[in-house]
Amino acid sequence: MTQLARTQLQACRDVGLGVSVYIWAYFNAEPPGDVARRAVDAFQAYAPRAYWVDCEDDDGYAFANPALNAAWLWDHLATYDDLGVACGVYSGYWWWVRPQRGMGNRTEFAGRPLWDAHYGIPPSLAAPGYGGWAARTGHQHIGTSTLCGVGNIDQNMFDRVWLGDAVTDEQKAYVMKVAAEEIKRNIEAALATRLP
Repeated sequence: MTQLARTQLQACRDVGLGVSVYIWAYFNAEPPGDVARRAVDAFQAYAPRAYWVDCEDDDGYAFANPALNAAWLWDHLATYDDLGVACGVYSGYWWWVRPQRGMGNRTEFAGRPLWDAHYGIPPSLAAPGYGGWAARTGHQHIGTSTLCGVGNIDQNMFDRVWLGDAVTDEQKAYVMKVAAEEIKRNIEAALATRLP
């Protein structure tokens, strides 16, 4: 883990924001249990809400046979279960339904939380239309973008019940204050460039 990641995680924890961990699934590169244990060892000090396993490899790490990818993912998620931490699947239709180097639209993970990457549609927690999931837990609806002057971010929505509705009024007020300050700076900068 980089020092920047440690700093950002600690900053979130310092203001009471929850964090989650995003882990890439290197199916044919490492044993699934080793990856999960290493992730928990690295991040447990930050008390993440969940470990999300990214299943959308297009770089040659996925097995050609979806059954092997499913077996790897099953063992990986079971290790998180054994360690007593929450976990879920991050994926997208384009990869999950592929008959080779994907999941072949397997449905045995439908009981796991899904964070679905599907751009170009309104944010929704409705069924994603693949993998047997009846609903999304999270929806990444906009990819790399800029928000309030901060670039290289993705925009997501999550189920409040699953998150535990853990955002306090103080946290909401803090976020609104920071956003208002950023908007004010952006307006002042825009006006400064237009005034003689």
